[in-house]
Amino acid sequence: MMVDENEESLKPSRSELTFLAWAFGISLAIHLLTYGTYTVGKQLGWWKYFSWPAWMKHSAVPLQPKFNAAQTQNEDDQTPQMFIETTPVQSVAEAPKNAKYYSDKNTAAANPDADKDTDTPKINGNQTLIAKTQDTPRNNVPLQPSLPAPELRSKPKDTTGDLAFTKTQSDQDDTGQAEHTRPRTLAEVRQTDPSKIVGQKMKQDGGVRRRLDFSSVDAKATPFGAYDAAFIEAVQQRWYDLLDAHDFVQGHRGHVTVEFVLNYDGRVTDMNIVDNDVGEMLGLLCQKAILDPAPFAAWPSDMRRMLGDSRRLEFTFYYE
Repeated sequence: MMVDENEESLKPSRSELTFLAWAFGISLAIHLLTYGTYTVGKQLGWWKYFSWPAWMKHSAVPLQPKFNAAQTQNEDDQTPQMFIETTPVQSVAEAPKNAKYYSDKNTAAANPDADKDTDTPKINGNQTLIAKTQDTPRNNVPLQPSLPAPELRSKPKDTTGDLAFTKTQSDQDDTGQAEHTRPRTLAEVRQTDPSKIVGQKMKQDGGVRRRLDFSSVDAKATPFGAYDAAFIEAVQQRWYDLLDAHDFVQGHRGHVTVEFVLNYDGRVTDMNIVDNDVGEMLGLLCQKAILDPAPFAAWPSDMRRMLGDSRRLEFTFYYE
C-alpha cells in the first residue's frame, strides 16, 4: 500500500503537536491567573483603590425632573413646570412674577457678582444639564431617615403632611412586630440638611441687579414643592445605589428620559421611556430607581386639592 506524500505532509509532526500543546497550556494558565487575581482582588477590596484613566471614568449627573402641568386640575396658568431645590437662606416672602422654576419656597433671582443687567442671574458653576444653585457632594453615609430604598413605604393614616418615606427600626413589642419611630418632618430635615439633592452648581451666563453672597433664581412655592424635594431625593439615592452595584456603566454617556404617573396614594403607574441614548440596561436602572422605592407617601391634602388624583411627571437621568 502506497501513501500519498501530499496526504502525509498534512499530518502535524510530533514537534508541531508539542508546540500546540504548550501554547494551549500557557494560554489556559494566563486566563486562569487573570481570573483568579481578579476574584481574589475583588474579595479583598483591592480594586476599590484602582483608578481608571480619566477618559474611561463616568459620573452620574443628578436627574432633572419636569412636572407636566397639563395633567393637573384647578391650577393657574402661572405654575412653573421645572423643579429646583431651594434653601432657607434663599427664601423670600413674595413669589416672583413669571418664575421659571417651582420649589417648596419662594426665591428671587440674585448673584454675588455680575457685569450685566438681565432677567437671568449669573451662576458660576460647572455643569449645564441640571438646574441647581449650590454644590451638594454625595455623602457615602446615608442621611437620616434612611434605609434601603425597597423598604420605603408611605403612611396613609398620617394627615400631618409629613413625608414618611422610610421605616425606622426599633425594639420589637410583645406581638413580635417592630415599632416605628416618627421620621423627621420636612421642616426638621430642611433645617439640619438645607441641601440634600446631590449635584453641582449650574453654569449660567447673565446678571441681575440684586446682589447677595449666594446665587438664587426666581422660583415659586407650590403645595407640592416640599413633596417633590423628598420624592426626588429618594429616587436619586436609589439610582446611585443601583449604579454602585453594577460595573457596566463605565464609558457610557448620554441620558434617559422616563415618563410616568404618580398617584395621590404614592403609587407609580403608566411608566415608559420616551428617550434613551445609552442602551436598554441603563434605561432599566432609571426605571428601577423610580419603581423600587414605591409606593411613596400619600399626598398632603393641599397638594391633592390642587392636583387631583394623579399627575404626570418626566424625569431625565444623565450619564456623563
